[in-house]
Amino acid sequence: MSHKGYTLVNLIAFFQNTTNAQFKHLNALELADGALTGRESFGRGNALDNFLGYETWAINDGLTKAYRALGKTPRTRILRALRNRKRTGNVLGTT
Repeated sequence: MSHKGYTLVNLIAFFQNTTNAQFKHLNALELADGALTGRESFGRGNALDNFLGYETWAINDGLTKAYRALGKTPRTRILRALRNRKRTGNVLGTT
């Protein structure tokens, strides 16, 4: 699966190389969009949102009990959601 050249594997690798401190200051979409590097490209952010069913903000912030169950930190929740999506096709890991 890919979205404009980005795959779930690419996104998982990207977020594995981020830190919880980066997430403390920026949310997942801002990180993916390149806010840390000042890049103008939003391709990665769009791919992330597409793969997470446009629920990136809700997963990042743990807005529901189901999303909070993905992990204690925003980074953990985003990574688990991406891995679940890759494995089962669903961000919550259910089929």
